[in-house]
Amino acid sequence: MSDPTAQALRSRGGPLCFADFGPGDGYPVLFMHQSPGCRLSMRFPGQVAALGGRLISYDRPGCGRSPRRRGRSVADCVPDVEAVVDALGLADLAVVGYSGGAPHALAVAAGLAGRVSRVAIYGAIAPLDQLGLAEWSKEQGADMHDFVAAVIAGEEAVTPMLVKEDAEARAVAAPDDPVGAIILESTRNGAGGWIDDELAWAIPWGFDVRDVVAPTWIWSNPNDTVTPPNQAAWLARTIPNAFLRTSVNALGHAAVENPEAARTELYLWLIGNADVT
Repeated sequence: MSDPTAQALRSRGGPLCFADFGPGDGYPVLFMHQSPGCRLSMRFPGQVAALGGRLISYDRPGCGRSPRRRGRSVADCVPDVEAVVDALGLADLAVVGYSGGAPHALAVAAGLAGRVSRVAIYGAIAPLDQLGLAEWSKEQGADMHDFVAAVIAGEEAVTPMLVKEDAEARAVAAPDDPVGAIILESTRNGAGGWIDDELAWAIPWGFDVRDVVAPTWIWSNPNDTVTPPNQAAWLARTIPNAFLRTSVNALGHAAVENPEAARTELYLWLIGNADVT
């Protein structure tokens, strides 16, 4: 029997690898992984299943087992996701994205508007070209400034930085440790997918976030200096049916006291078994 967490298909853009964690009768929730990341990055599919959901994810091109496609935009994920949900025979689904996956989750909600019931994002990134660099980065930590400058400068500038960081992470990652296994899988073929993810948020995304019509829950942690609250606030003002959660217990790049409880709240809403409070 083939591994349901390493399934292959071909979209209009090329080959992809995706995971269907089941169960088949759960409400489908597509997780758009962070950068770096892969289809295995959401480590708690059992928790989602226990809440009545069916977790699905896939490797964006260059990540995990999906071949790299240089020059992709955020919106280029839409036909890839469409191929996955068509292969699984899904009429509708919810979508959630974390950090580098957040713009991609919004792209899916805009591009597949008739099929996306709800969308949630945390560690949210706003479009740089819409805010302008001064506004976009004003609440970021100083340690992010060199990284952002390298991403904006382009592939030649950011590649050495990410290749070095990836090598350091892989050197200490243990394959028998769940987190280590995800690190090793995310860049099993190099850091190309991570590089392309970072380049994609720094250029026009290829869609307008105002076209996201599904109910959208945006989580923002005031202690997050990677994707700070001003970016989440802009998205909440701009997306028509958005709700903003600002809390020190919001998932994202900052530590939270009870991440399991936060995931429960988020996924119950995505599955349709809870309302925004």
